[in-house]
Order: sequence, then structure tokens, then C-alpha cells
Amino acid sequence: MLFCSGSVLPDAIAGFIRNVPPVDTAWIDTTSKRAAQKLEKLDTDLKNYRGNSIKESIRCESVVIHDVLILILRLMLENAL
Repeated sequence: MLFCSGSVLPDAIAGFIRNVPPVDTAWIDTTSKRAAQKLEKLDTDLKNYRGNSIKESIRCESVVIHDVLILILRLMLENAL
């Protein structure tokens, strides 16, 4: 049995604790940097998508307004004649 901080651990857990590999800080740093870069890219892509989506919505609404105005103008011309 292994004594740890005043408590007794079963042999299975004690063996596991002795066989824990060291922490690979280089891998943690590299992975964290890659994750931060990927998050930044996704954030930029999302902002671009939102901007393009808003522009497309404005363009579509402009086409609808144009079509309505043309229709109104035609009706006015038909009634004027």
C-alpha cells in the first residue's frame, strides 16, 4: 500500500500513480498555440460570413424594392393613359 497525504491508496491505484508519464509541456504549448490560431481563423471566417450575409440580404431587398417600384410605375402609367 502507498501512503499519500495521510491516506492509504489501494495497490492498483498506487501502481498507476507510480507509472504516470511526465507532463509534456512542449506538446501542451504547441497544441494550445495551434488551437488559438484555429480559433482566430474561425472567428475571422465567421465575421466575414456575417458581413457577406448582410450584404447579400441588402442586395436581395434592393432587387425586391426595385421590382415593386417598377410595378407601381407601370400601374401609374396604365391608369394615366
